[in-house]
Amino acid sequence: MADGVVVSTAGTFTSHISNASGCDSTITTNLTVIPNTSSTQNVSICAGSSHALADGVVVSTAGTFVSHIPNAAGCDSTVTTNLTVIPNTSSTQNVSICAGSSHTLADGVVVSTAGTFVSHISNAAGCDSTITTNLTVLPNTSSTQNISICAGSTHTLADGVVVSNAGTYTSHISNTAGCDSTITTNVTVIPNTSSSQVIAICTGSSHTLPDGVVVTAAGAYTSHISNAAGCDSTISTQITIIPAVTSSVNETICQGSTFTLPDGNVVSSPGAYTVHLTCVNGCDSAVTTFLNVMPATSSSASATICQGDSYTLPDGDVVGASGTFVSHVLNMYGCDSTITTTITVTPTSSSSEVITICQGSSYTLPSGAIVSAAGSYTSTLPAENGCDSIITTSLIVTPNSYSTITASICSGSDYTLADGVVVNTSGTYTSILANANGCDSIITTALTVLAPSARTDSVTICAGAQVTLPDNSTVNPVVTTSYMIVLPNAGSNGCDSIITTVVTVNSVPTLLASPTQIQCFGGKEVCHFQLQAVRLLIATIRKL
Repeated sequence: MADGVVVSTAGTFTSHISNASGCDSTITTNLTVIPNTSSTQNVSICAGSSHALADGVVVSTAGTFVSHIPNAAGCDSTVTTNLTVIPNTSSTQNVSICAGSSHTLADGVVVSTAGTFVSHISNAAGCDSTITTNLTVLPNTSSTQNISICAGSTHTLADGVVVSNAGTYTSHISNTAGCDSTITTNVTVIPNTSSSQVIAICTGSSHTLPDGVVVTAAGAYTSHISNAAGCDSTISTQITIIPAVTSSVNETICQGSTFTLPDGNVVSSPGAYTVHLTCVNGCDSAVTTFLNVMPATSSSASATICQGDSYTLPDGDVVGASGTFVSHVLNMYGCDSTITTTITVTPTSSSSEVITICQGSSYTLPSGAIVSAAGSYTSTLPAENGCDSIITTSLIVTPNSYSTITASICSGSDYTLADGVVVNTSGTYTSILANANGCDSIITTALTVLAPSARTDSVTICAGAQVTLPDNSTVNPVVTTSYMIVLPNAGSNGCDSIITTVVTVNSVPTLLASPTQIQCFGGKEVCHFQLQAVRLLIATIRKL
């Protein structure tokens, strides 16, 4: 204190000391004892990081550290720091994605190819977390399947779609890896089949239908079974009941022969024999055989043939000469029939003829055949005696004659062809006449129609002048005029000549009060002529 007394506890203390003037100075001291402070803090840092303690010391390992610093009152502040070092974390993950997909790594990077990727992020404690991602890209799969269904049935595709028609269908589903699986399904629709059968059973019998049903009555039955493809096979069965049958036959054998009855017994005497058999349908068949025994027969015949012909005897032998022939054949009962045939041969007749025809014609031979080429032809006809009449025809073909005429006519004229036909147009004409030997004379006429010649003449005159046209006629045109003159047979080809004359009339340049004032150009005679024409024109105008 001021008086030198040392105190350490709080209180009010009075000290007396001399002031500057030597007098007593009383000093009252109110002493307050301020306590020192202490605190504890828990701090966590990430491995590899550091922490600055309260006293500025930097530490990076875990532990308890005591720092002394002045507090706000300037007294000692003890700060205890419990430092925890949190380790950084690391992990590995295996990720699979489908081809065409992508994966977002822990650090937000998007990848779509297989590989190993390292990402750094903060873990839950705020420290570094190293995540290694092994990315595998799984391929999408595809497959094809062939499915057969029966008509009227359905098939559920891999994606759940139900189809009933034939075709190719594509389904997309997830495969075992969870990726896209494209399944192509070829659906074939197998038609159901149907058939029909007619079954005959004997009275009292039964028939088992294809579906196992046993029936005994006649009627139409429908059975449904599976065909070879496993589809529905509809079989319509028509059941017919066949009653037991009886029949009879008449049989004939030759005397001395035998007959085997239907049951195998052999008989040779005439009579009625009844046997019982099982017929082809399995039913009872009673057959009565009436057996007749026929004797052998004999007969005679005669025939006439033509010379060169042959005759077939009843036993099949062929003969061509006269004579008597004995044949043995079976009669209508199958027994021996002796036939004696007498053959007579009649000779044939022959003749010849010469025939002439024109080229292009034909001739009908006595046989009816039609021929047109020269040559020798043989016709065989039946004669009065029924034998051949051989006619030899020598055919002569007389050729037709041909000629060509070239002619021309003027347009508007006619031309008479060789056959009298009148024509007037250009062309090629064929005329057929009879020549000296009575055959065709073919005349070809090449006709040309010549056009008239034409020309145009141009003439210029003064008004009132006279023009002589090509036919020597004269005209006095007042205005420009065209004249067409036809001069018969005056053309270079002997045909008409058509001349068109275009007359151009020049009007009088100036009509003066008096004709004597008309100016004229040219010689005296020309001027005189022009003057006369002008006077005539003026007089005509005045009359108008």
